[in-house]
Amino acid sequence: MNSRVEYVGCTNKKLAKSALELNSILQDGHTRPHRAGFIRDYLQNLGVERMEWPVCSADLYPTEHLWDQLGRAVLTRVTNATTLADLRQLLVEEWDAIPQQCVTKLATSMRRRCQAVVAYWPSHFLLCALDHFNGMWYKR
Repeated sequence: MNSRVEYVGCTNKKLAKSALELNSILQDGHTRPHRAGFIRDYLQNLGVERMEWPVCSADLYPTEHLWDQLGRAVLTRVTNATTLADLRQLLVEEWDAIPQQCVTKLATSMRRRCQAVVAYWPSHFLLCALDHFNGMWYKR
């Protein structure tokens, strides 16, 4: 299968659904996968609004929570993977097993997370605004 199609299907399927349901904006990182033209076009065709906003706080990286959850799930089954293709299939299965509710909960928590970081460490937040950020949805 085409890696572009796999990226869109595997990653953006859940994230785009959350964003559209929550009237949200995508915080888009500057990594190659997020900047690829086909991703830009895909999100634009869905009507997803993108925003560039740099952040440095771990609290503001909700995708890290998803990666952690995925990693823990894969580690419980990784001994079943004997080839790279097996591992890839395992990753896809575990990604698909993450409940949409988990992604939605992370998305809806962004306002609270942002407010907490700004309230606790405003100077850090402002300095980090000059740096790059990791992509994730946050509710308007």
